[in-house]
Amino acid sequence: MDVSRTEPPQYVAERVRDALRKDPRVGELDVQVRITGSRVFVNGNVATAERKRAITEIVEGLLPDVEVCNETSIQNVPETEDLERLA
Repeated sequence: MDVSRTEPPQYVAERVRDALRKDPRVGELDVQVRITGSRVFVNGNVATAERKRAITEIVEGLLPDVEVCNETSIQNVPETEDLERLA
């Protein structure tokens, strides 16, 4: 299915971004979504591998007839014990 035939791609992309922001498994504000034909590309940084998997699941749930290309990167978050303590 070519997503652009049913709804303008920018509207579909915004719907996906909104779902990623609102879903408690993800809650990501810093992801970009681009629609090209029957593919949805998601880019940006996420904190965990679980969030990256959830992004794919959410997009597939919203748009079951498209290929999801999840190109997000998992950020390296420093361990809390390595952080400097401020008094």
